[in-house]
Amino acid sequence: MADNPQTLAISEMEDENDDRGNISQRNNNEDDDEYEDDEDEDEPLFKYSQLGNEFLNIMKDRATTCFAVHTKFLAIGTDFGTVFVLDSMGNCIAKYDNVHGGAIRDISIDTYGEVIGSCSDDGKISIITVFSPKSPVVLSFDRPTKTLALAPNFARLKSKTYVIGHGDRLSLVSADWLGRNKFQAIDGGEGTVTNVRWRDRFIVWSNSAFLVKVYDTLARGLISIIQRPTTNDFRPELYPTIINWINDRRFVVGSIDSVKICAIKEQTESHKPQMLTTNMPLYFVEIVSVFKVADAHLCGLVPYEDKMAILCLPTEEAVERDRQEAEEDDDLEWDEEDARRPQLRIIGDLYAPKKKEEHSNSLPIQNFRKYRCFDYSLVRDECESQLFIVTPKDIIIAKPRDQDDHIDWLIMHENFEEALALTEKLRLQRHSVKSVGVKFVHYLITSKNYKAAAIKSVKYMGNDKNAWEELIEKFKLAQKLKEISFYVPTGSFRLDQYVYELILDDYLKTDIEGFYSLIKTWPKDLYDFETIVTAVNREVSVALQKLTTLNQQLSQSEDQIIDSNQDNSPKSANLQQYRTMLQKQRLDTAKQLRSMRAALAILYCQEGQYEDAIGTYLDLGHEDVFDLIDKYNLYETVLKHIPRLMQLQEVRAMKMLVENTDKMQIGVVVKMLDQLKHLQLAYLDKLFEKDPNIAKDHHELQVELYAEYEPKKLLHFLKKSTSYSLKKAYTICKERKFFQELVFLLDRMGNSKEALTIIVSELHDIDYVSYLNIRRCCSSCNLTHTAIGIDLKAIEFSKEKDEEELWQQLVEYSMDKPHFITSLLHNVGSHINPVMIIEKIPSGLQIPGLRDSLVKILQDYKLQISLQEGCKKILVNDSVLLFDKLTKTQRRGFYTDEFTKCPNCQRSLLLNQRMDDDVVMFFCRHAYHKDCLPARENEYSCQLCSNAKSYRKRRIKKI
Repeated sequence: MADNPQTLAISEMEDENDDRGNISQRNNNEDDDEYEDDEDEDEPLFKYSQLGNEFLNIMKDRATTCFAVHTKFLAIGTDFGTVFVLDSMGNCIAKYDNVHGGAIRDISIDTYGEVIGSCSDDGKISIITVFSPKSPVVLSFDRPTKTLALAPNFARLKSKTYVIGHGDRLSLVSADWLGRNKFQAIDGGEGTVTNVRWRDRFIVWSNSAFLVKVYDTLARGLISIIQRPTTNDFRPELYPTIINWINDRRFVVGSIDSVKICAIKEQTESHKPQMLTTNMPLYFVEIVSVFKVADAHLCGLVPYEDKMAILCLPTEEAVERDRQEAEEDDDLEWDEEDARRPQLRIIGDLYAPKKKEEHSNSLPIQNFRKYRCFDYSLVRDECESQLFIVTPKDIIIAKPRDQDDHIDWLIMHENFEEALALTEKLRLQRHSVKSVGVKFVHYLITSKNYKAAAIKSVKYMGNDKNAWEELIEKFKLAQKLKEISFYVPTGSFRLDQYVYELILDDYLKTDIEGFYSLIKTWPKDLYDFETIVTAVNREVSVALQKLTTLNQQLSQSEDQIIDSNQDNSPKSANLQQYRTMLQKQRLDTAKQLRSMRAALAILYCQEGQYEDAIGTYLDLGHEDVFDLIDKYNLYETVLKHIPRLMQLQEVRAMKMLVENTDKMQIGVVVKMLDQLKHLQLAYLDKLFEKDPNIAKDHHELQVELYAEYEPKKLLHFLKKSTSYSLKKAYTICKERKFFQELVFLLDRMGNSKEALTIIVSELHDIDYVSYLNIRRCCSSCNLTHTAIGIDLKAIEFSKEKDEEELWQQLVEYSMDKPHFITSLLHNVGSHINPVMIIEKIPSGLQIPGLRDSLVKILQDYKLQISLQEGCKKILVNDSVLLFDKLTKTQRRGFYTDEFTKCPNCQRSLLLNQRMDDDVVMFFCRHAYHKDCLPARENEYSCQLCSNAKSYRKRRIKKI
């Protein structure tokens, strides 16, 4: 390293030139230092907004020439020499008019945000104490002042120090407490000083001679000179050198398309001895990284976190190349306006070997074609990590995108699932699960995924009525209201009635079955009853008119088919197809009409118009009418409809009538069924099964109905009921020759002889007993079944009555009938003496099976004797056992003590006196003093038990 700064500068430049040579060589390779472009569409790093409010009014007749930012405020210098202090929203806080007479070229703010320094082309600098009544301190120079920098802690320093570039000189100015200024020339004579930046102890500046220099304020010496590339193609005033600090020991220098990152380092220990004998500075500058900006010229350059933010303008060569590529490839879209816009680029890790462009975005700057590189500047607000893109008429703020912005980007790229997942996890300011979900639903509608949109709407619309109504309007426009109908809120939270009516009207016109389903499931207060009923009746009228038209067309087509068949016309097949089509349309229309009327019935039910509902159901032949009656207890209301109900569904109607006799009077029901006799009988029969006496007033009618429609049930009814006229029943049965019923009626009337006569004389064709019984009865004889049946009936009847006169009549009747005699001998048992029968048998009469009958009689007699003896033994044995038990019971002792009292005198039975009374004890376990009992012929009885028996006897008599 050289012994003086000049030698040092040359050494630095040689190193730089060597490095640039390498960079130029590497630039030919796309994969080296020229940073790599990322072709994939990445999420932008920033969101852009325009500084507004009063700033817009200020810029109407002015132009921004310089800009500085502090955490407390923004400072703007204009072309008319005015300094404006604004807040972050663009509102003017302070204005300083008469401090400069020309365009302000640079502004510097101290670390604490208390002092602003500015310089202008008129050679003046001003030191402004912000938010203070003090007037600005103005200092004039004989040359234009292009740049200045306040000492970092200017407001706290006793000696107010700043550095200023005026013409080709750079001077360090110090003002003491009396306001006297001390000037120290740092540099001069090599070109106009264009840019100066001060941080910590170091000052870095550039000039128009393509030099960048570094000065140590504590050592008061120059430590390095960096030469930028010299070329005649780029004038320094058009492409100024950009300098910004990264930290206290690093800074970045940018010029044209080249960027250098420089580090200020302390000399190593090996150089310390040499520093004592030479002018070698304590610090030196090392260029740690150099890279080029591809296809663009630098306008601004600031460090951004561990990256680099670059404001640049595309080169003419890049614009032309893009245009040619677009012409060669039809798939490429190219817009010259966008191609020429200024760009904000973010370069990745500053110290990585390869620089990667992480972000690139064309900026929305107005009138950008009027501006050149020197018209732009890029400033960073270090506290809020936001960037200010400054133009003469506009300031664009680039703010880091937060989580809400990330959600916006996901939504813009239709990645709603990820957006919703993040929204559920994060605490956001502008977004919520509901807001993102609503957008998702609208996106699904736009994508024509109506089913998914309807499903998602339940989760994300919540109780937001406006959101629901907007959503339903979109479904309506898409003619997809049916998709959302199953998901609209119908619970405690509801929409306006017109929304539900809109959906119902759509169903009514396009899907009548769906309309019926909705009417059945939706609460009735969701919609206006009159509105919906009117709409349904309108559609019913249309359907009826259509049915009439179809019937007429079918009739005409039938005539046409007949005519074509007679003429052998080839149109016959076409006419048949046409007729088939009409029949299908009629069937579909009839089905729709039925569903509409069913829906009307439900509407009537919901509104409480049950009469109309029942009538509609009956017209339809719909069995839901029974559910309606049961649900709303309409039993009295439907009495006039009983015949129609019975014809619709006899079983359910019958069950309803029988189970609700308290609400549906039997007499009224019987009268309503007077024209339907078979149903009238079925009703009375069910009532009789339930309770034989519940409809006894109608038993005479029931006899007639049984005789007419159910003769087999008549005998059972006659036996069970006592509420009919025997005479009338006898007449009916006699007219119809119901002999079994006649036998029963005659017997009940007391005319047993005539009943027996009918049995033996009229029941010739009646199989009274079953075939098995007949076989059992005639197993030993060759008799006809019918004869045996008649005999058995007569015998059973006589047994039942057990009257001597009847038995005599039966025996007399059987004497000329051998088979009857056999039946008597087989079945009389103990009811009649068999000897009497045998004695009356005429001589010479051949009786089939007589021997077997006699043997059976003897066997029965022997069995009877055996049974009697067995019963006798059982009775004797039981008597002995019970007598022994009685004896033991009566011999048991009777427990008594001094607490046992006589029921009559209430004294203790056991007295302590020497002459105690005798005690009488009864088997009923009661005990008395002998003197307390009345003696009747020396017999005693228990007073308690006697009184109880007497009371029971009196009570029985009274009853």
